[in-house]
Amino acid sequence: MKRCLILLLALLFPLTGHAQTSIIPLHAEEGGLTFTARINDIPVKTFYTQESWYISLSPTTYLFLYENGHIPAEDVKGTTVLKMPDGSSTKAVSLVIRELRMEKLLVRNVPAFVIKKQSVPMLLGNTAFGSVGTVTGDDNQITVVWDEEYAQEEAAREVLTPTDSLKHLAQNYLDEKDYGNAATVFAGLYQEGALDMFTHYQYCMLLPLEGTDAQVRTVSQEWLRKYAGRSPYMDYWIYDGLGEACRRMKEPEPAISWYMKALETYYALYNTSEEALRKGTFHDEDLGRTLLALGQAYALDGKLFKGEKYCVLSAKCGYAPAKEFCDKYKMKY
Repeated sequence: MKRCLILLLALLFPLTGHAQTSIIPLHAEEGGLTFTARINDIPVKTFYTQESWYISLSPTTYLFLYENGHIPAEDVKGTTVLKMPDGSSTKAVSLVIRELRMEKLLVRNVPAFVIKKQSVPMLLGNTAFGSVGTVTGDDNQITVVWDEEYAQEEAAREVLTPTDSLKHLAQNYLDEKDYGNAATVFAGLYQEGALDMFTHYQYCMLLPLEGTDAQVRTVSQEWLRKYAGRSPYMDYWIYDGLGEACRRMKEPEPAISWYMKALETYYALYNTSEEALRKGTFHDEDLGRTLLALGQAYALDGKLFKGEKYCVLSAKCGYAPAKEFCDKYKMKY
């Protein structure tokens, strides 16, 4: 789990902060309203819908970006199940878009999905802006009121304060996998109260490798007090990390509580449920790790039946260690 958490840091970049408004003009074409977005600096024709929908790519668009190196392999997260606007479900590939630019609005590390039957290059709905701010749209334009904690205009990137320089230094250490020096820089910024939402999150993710479980709990709980609810993707990993810290400290009850919060957040983020896991229709290694750890926490608490239940769900998720455990003890999954 530690190694999985730290690998996420390579997908993410520092962010900064004040409210801004961006206008994205729309063009009426056959098939709908469109604008041009840039995925990792590659222009992609994008169709906009006012329905509650995320960001989805056609297989053709995805393959072009992936095969030409514009979507790194580590940004592809596996398969998931999406609920469609008509209420039906479909299997999709889950990925992270490192940079999505729409006019002046730049959003980093956006969850996206590849849908087999989709014909338009990219489809984007109002839900895609949920982690950025508020959005309204009509037949002429999309108006997004956003917070630079999540996104920033290009001009803002050109001015570096001493604090910004330290954040960039920490990011360079992360890129070089020099986690000790990265943690030292983040610790200094933390003591000065100079971490923003994302760099505080990065520090939380580093602590299982370079700090103590007590530090993980203190720093992560402070992150939640400041930022919980603003980025479900980050919430999931913070809750999961807290569960892991408590489990290592042999405190099963708080571990179970944090892992359950992680599961609830994950289910909402990726439109899945425990029922989908029981049916074996949802596979994701990250979720499998959380489920197995939750099962282990229940076992530590003496609740073996529940421990077995979550171990089986982890195996159904495709997590190899859970499958091996179930096979060894003849648990059906």
